[in-house]
Amino acid sequence: ISEELHLYRNNYAEAGTPGEFEEVTVAAGLSTDHERVLSALWADFDQDHDVDLVLVQSAQNGVVFGAGRYSAYYQNNGNGTFTNQTQTLLPDHGNYWNNSKGYGAVADLDNDGDLDVAYHHQLKVGWFYNDYNDEGGIGTGTGKLQHRWSRSYQSGGSWETKPTDLEVFDGDLDGNIDIVVANDHRRNNLQHYYFRNSINYELSSSEISWDEDDAAQTLGMCAGDFNMDGYTELYTCVPRANHFFFKAWESIPPETGHNWIGIRLEALNSSCNYRGIGATVIIYSGGSRRAQLVDGGSGRAGQHDLDLVFGLGNMTNVDKVEVIWPCGQDQVIYSPPIDQYTTIVLDLPTILESSVNGIVEYKINDEFQKWIFEWETDFPSTQALNKIRFTSPLTVPGYGTLTELSAVTPNVVSTSSYIISSGTYYHRIEWNNVPCLGSIKVGHKAVSGVIDYESESQKNNLVVPYCVISP
Repeated sequence: ISEELHLYRNNYAEAGTPGEFEEVTVAAGLSTDHERVLSALWADFDQDHDVDLVLVQSAQNGVVFGAGRYSAYYQNNGNGTFTNQTQTLLPDHGNYWNNSKGYGAVADLDNDGDLDVAYHHQLKVGWFYNDYNDEGGIGTGTGKLQHRWSRSYQSGGSWETKPTDLEVFDGDLDGNIDIVVANDHRRNNLQHYYFRNSINYELSSSEISWDEDDAAQTLGMCAGDFNMDGYTELYTCVPRANHFFFKAWESIPPETGHNWIGIRLEALNSSCNYRGIGATVIIYSGGSRRAQLVDGGSGRAGQHDLDLVFGLGNMTNVDKVEVIWPCGQDQVIYSPPIDQYTTIVLDLPTILESSVNGIVEYKINDEFQKWIFEWETDFPSTQALNKIRFTSPLTVPGYGTLTELSAVTPNVVSTSSYIISSGTYYHRIEWNNVPCLGSIKVGHKAVSGVIDYESESQKNNLVVPYCVISP
């Protein structure tokens, strides 16, 4: 339980020297005025390659905290700072959170390729959907989280809860993410619950029986495929004499005939963090999109398995896997094998010299031209860092003196895509409305990069012709 919120930035140190953490809460735009935050959820809800922060505020024993102390949604600005967007992007939090002890976890609960939030507290179990892929098309939303489904506890009803943790995973490999909730057995012999996700994304509950003596005060759970067979096991965390022991629990009984795919991420040479924590992985199969988060930890008292397991149900193939890395890259692989694990490796991009090309398009009697620069890399780059660097400053009427072209240059369009046939990444910078400069050669180099690294091509010359104007 956090009485205050603090953010510590990891100040990366070179190998062999000690690293350190710096307290940057206020500088990052976060408020310390939060109490009883039981879940801090880091995820890229708007798929812009940086992780946002959702805080699940809790009350306990009837205590409701003062003004300004509530669940919160901090949107990442991409520059190390955050903006509080709670009222805009988490409008339902007051009706479903904040009023009892509870926890949250991140998962794609409606199979639309974006990340939602499941929650459980003493009064409700439910989930909030993400509008990113729900408002008329793919990527048209803002990452707004809104209530989709919940079930309330009724006094004297058939189920009662005092949750101590929850985990989200596809227990039966049918392609839908389920929820498991651990309860404190000391209160009325409460059971643990497995909430199975149905085709309409409503959850039906069933009790889970395990040794009551051993699990009397379960404080946390870890979910993971410990024997690499596709089925997720759980370990419960129980205090005994000021220490913890872990009790293995068998998987949810799987359906027969369901297929699956396992994904492991590895980033080499500081192209991103090594295991891709914070990455969103999306599989495309049978016309559907399903997302999962490489999660360093949510819920309570447990480190998540950094390998992902996607249930496929009766589907027999995966068309492609897309990785949205938190360092800015988009990576794609096609037709991976199923019923086994696939490791997706990221490395620093290198420009392929033979692919670098530049052309000029123009029309007769048009006083403006279009300059197009193209190149390929062996690994994906951060698109915002793709640029054309001029070997000498270029003075252009209406633009001033330029040393480079990038996505922020007026009238420039920067795009990237994956080439299936070659397995390379294609980059294109298109500069529109370039005034005629006469017959010249423009020396330039293509540049692709990530974080503190860039790959630069050799010098190439763009041959710019005269504009042809009829008398």
